[in-house]
Amino acid sequence: MEYFVQVQAWQLGTSYRPNFILAIDSLTLKMEGLFHNFSERAGVSTTVGSKDGLQEVFVHNVLDNPAVVEHFNADDLQFFKYFFANEGGLNLRNNVAHSFGKQIG
Repeated sequence: MEYFVQVQAWQLGTSYRPNFILAIDSLTLKMEGLFHNFSERAGVSTTVGSKDGLQEVFVHNVLDNPAVVEHFNADDLQFFKYFFANEGGLNLRNNVAHSFGKQIG
């Protein structure tokens, strides 16, 4: 919601400078949460046990899992990889978690 409020204020005001950081933070975490929930419902674990406890599975490994691949077309999978993955993508999840974003405007 905040993203759309920022865009609308940006378009309506001539001197308004938007700050999308909080909106993108919120959207990114929600998208990741939805993807994890979907994966778990498809029977794909998003965590693995390690000597240090539980560790998150790399998103590209989840996206390559046949149980996930069968539910999305190639464009959807490419979008998810671009959105979440480090190799050739935005890696938004990492950038948001570590505040590596740029201010737009």
